[in-house]
Amino acid sequence: MQHGVGQPIGSRGLSGPGNTPELTDDENRSSVPQGPELTDDENRSSVPQGPELTDDENRSSVPQGQIRVAEAADLEAIGAIQAASPEAALWPPGEYLQYDVLVAVRGRRVAGFLVTRRTAEGEAEILNLAVAPEYRRQGIARALMCAFLHGFRGDVFLEVRGSNSSARELYKSLGFQELTLRKDYYGTPPEPAIVMKFHSC
Repeated sequence: MQHGVGQPIGSRGLSGPGNTPELTDDENRSSVPQGPELTDDENRSSVPQGPELTDDENRSSVPQGQIRVAEAADLEAIGAIQAASPEAALWPPGEYLQYDVLVAVRGRRVAGFLVTRRTAEGEAEILNLAVAPEYRRQGIARALMCAFLHGFRGDVFLEVRGSNSSARELYKSLGFQELTLRKDYYGTPPEPAIVMKFHSC
């Protein structure tokens, strides 16, 4: 799964060294339905709660593997996955451990990673999400997202390229709603970003 290039989220005053997550077609479940778009006027009370996550979607449930907190020894593999994901945010891997990082492990290999940060009490931001090419289409991106959302209560924000329909569909299937459009947010190639929001209480 892949992300875009990080820039501040203007209305929330958030900034970061890299882009927020985008997915490739390989990381989407083809049957996930599209959800409605929301306007800037949509507030917390009007955004539906995210779906209940089952025990099969928690930290231990990566298909034939596991999800755990990243360690310094994982940074080389994280860097390689990021380099193989052209649409992902390109951060120096050494900076990731300043934030909350989960990795999906298959055997002894890191198959994917998710970077998040807490921006305020009850608020978090998805900063980056990527899966190694050989492990895509196996539910790893979904498992990483579910592992994070399973233990979080509050609002979670992310940005995604408008053209990345597979990423948008996956996020919608997890309970994210499209909140607003940021014109000319991405530069290579130029493209707007869609800000999405998940609320859990």
